[in-house]
Amino acid sequence: MGRSAAVRDEMIAMWRQGLTYEQIGRAYGMTGKGAYAYVHYKPRKQPPDCIYPGLRDWLDRHGTRAELYGGAGFRCSRKVFYGKLRGGSPLTLGDIRRIIRYTGETFEQLFGEGGAGG
Repeated sequence: MGRSAAVRDEMIAMWRQGLTYEQIGRAYGMTGKGAYAYVHYKPRKQPPDCIYPGLRDWLDRHGTRAELYGGAGFRCSRKVFYGKLRGGSPLTLGDIRRIIRYTGETFEQLFGEGGAGG
């Protein structure tokens, strides 16, 4: 949306004072629909890039999901791979083996409850 949170707060205050969306929009050089969008904007919650804490820690330290996808030699589409990391479908045993081979970490470090190792 490009405008500051302070501007959005001002617009909300104007709306609460009874101004129409058209009036608010004119004050900020936009349409009434634009003002409505700012007043009622709610950011979407983004799902985590990876539901496996140890693997997520490893990615934070060593690279990106794209690098893991290419380096580990996944054969599925990138979209399917990213979905698996987000928990959309489970990783297969073959997927886990590829990740372990590529990262050099253990199963426990990447997928266990203890988190990433070194």
